[in-house]
Amino acid sequence: MKTCFQVALVTPENGVYFARLEVDLPFAPSMDMQFEHPVWDEGRNPVSIDFNLEQLSFFVQFEQNTLPDREALKERCEMYKYHGWTFINEP
Repeated sequence: MKTCFQVALVTPENGVYFARLEVDLPFAPSMDMQFEHPVWDEGRNPVSIDFNLEQLSFFVQFEQNTLPDREALKERCEMYKYHGWTFINEP
């Protein structure tokens, strides 16, 4: 199933930036599942999952990452991009 993962990267001074990764999963995601990815130190559970009936796809939202400053934001964004994530708004 087509699935879009989303994580919000937040800094107090620079606002919110959304990282997204589209994947094809052989299963339907659920709230009790823990997902792992190289950009995270440990597995994460979704905070919400939406199903789009028209597109037959899932939208999986994870807890936001709060970063201390713009430099940390830039570093984290580069790591996400390196692993195939895209941003719907650029820092």
